[in-house]
Amino acid sequence: MAAAALLVLGGAVPAGSSSSRNRMSRKSRSRKIIPPVFVDLPDLLVNLTSPAGDNRARYLKAKVVLEVTDQKISDEIKPVMRA
Repeated sequence: MAAAALLVLGGAVPAGSSSSRNRMSRKSRSRKIIPPVFVDLPDLLVNLTSPAGDNRARYLKAKVVLEVTDQKISDEIKPVMRA
């Protein structure tokens, strides 16, 4: 019963977890954090009117922003985007 209470309250720590936590914190401190690059795509306008004869015009306008890992990828995307 006491062991179950320790597990519920978070008092039990698996063996070796503190050393693995220390290794992970050292690795995360040594990595250089590179912020992402955002690429704005042109607005998309989609006609949602059904061909069944519905007289109401329905459109969807969407704004899409791509998140890429670095500026090099962003520079590769921009030339192939429509104006």
